[in-house]
Amino acid sequence: MRRYTLRNDFHDTSCNVICDGLSHIHGECEIQLSKGQADRARRELCGQSDCTCSGEIGTRGPQRTDDGKRLIVLPHWA
Repeated sequence: MRRYTLRNDFHDTSCNVICDGLSHIHGECEIQLSKGQADRARRELCGQSDCTCSGEIGTRGPQRTDDGKRLIVLPHWA
């Protein structure tokens, strides 16, 4: 388990999640959020119900890990 920071560059917000990451491609890390994590991230990154700045998770803009890898965020249903 590792801590990842998700960001929304439109609202200038961030949210930390703790989960397992999978790095099967060099320079990328893929994480899959649980339903609770996805709901909390959406509330913290973009709490406005009528806003269209992002998708289901609330992330917007390039997502990167602390060590510079491209972060691919999957919702729980993927």
